[in-house]
Amino acid sequence: MSPSVPEGGAPPPAGSLLDLPVTRLAIPLVPRRPWRLPRWPGVVVRTVIGRAFRAATCLEPGLRCRDCPHRDTCPMPAWYAPGLVGRPAVRPVVLAVDAPPGGTVRPERPWVLRLAVLGAGPVQDVVDAVFEAARGEPGGLRVPHHVAPAWGVTEGGPVLRDLRLDPVPEPLPLRRLLGPALPAAGRLRLRLRSPYRWSKQPRPSFPPTLRDLQRGMVARVRAVARSFGLAVPEAPPEPGPDTRLATADLREVRGRPLRRGGGWLGGAVGEVVVEGDLRPFAGVARLAEVLGAGHNTSAGLGRVEVEEA
Repeated sequence: MSPSVPEGGAPPPAGSLLDLPVTRLAIPLVPRRPWRLPRWPGVVVRTVIGRAFRAATCLEPGLRCRDCPHRDTCPMPAWYAPGLVGRPAVRPVVLAVDAPPGGTVRPERPWVLRLAVLGAGPVQDVVDAVFEAARGEPGGLRVPHHVAPAWGVTEGGPVLRDLRLDPVPEPLPLRRLLGPALPAAGRLRLRLRSPYRWSKQPRPSFPPTLRDLQRGMVARVRAVARSFGLAVPEAPPEPGPDTRLATADLREVRGRPLRRGGGWLGGAVGEVVVEGDLRPFAGVARLAEVLGAGHNTSAGLGRVEVEEA
């Protein structure tokens, strides 16, 4: 199935998800004065980048994306918010954002914004949008008004100055970004680095079962494959009878919706150990390390890591 799937899997078909181009970016940004961020800052960053991206690319700012005559060629819905025009709502930007030490970005230490752009889209446009937001044109890198009450942060963060990203890295096929092969049997440790919401339900029952964890990863992998029209390697939606959850050290993050009808920014963080027959689980966990798992991955949620235990 891939170099990182336990032995016994079938080779991927032509045009499979494993051939998806992925560009990983690490953009250092320096604040002009201290700027406090929430514990999970991805939603702030995603919203700010989206605003700058739209300001830089929109040809009809007075129209909604659904009503715009340029919606089929505009990079905004195609590569940042496809749900605006009724396409599968899988944003091709995956954030991997850690809060700075103490929750505050300081002028003497760059804050590294890490993200991955899926597909062969206009990566440079995404990078330019980050810098537009950082330079404060327009408005500066500010905490959006609908995020402030949900996360308990103050409105109007400082403008950032950018350190140029030159050159922009070349994309690599997904298969080359996967970690080393995992054993077909034994024990695996799965770390949930940011809140993992495995269900579309606003408040799924806690704690998640092994079935919940695997189904959330499979759903994300399949959604990405469908949005790019690619074939996805076979991935069972549920663990096999010989796969079990050995230990779990999880806590629940109780997020709140950003606005009425918006996403719920809560989930589970911590780590679990899975043991037994790992073949139904290991391959999709490796894919989720790059693509994210569950929901709200474009806001930095659902970050997972997997290793032998």
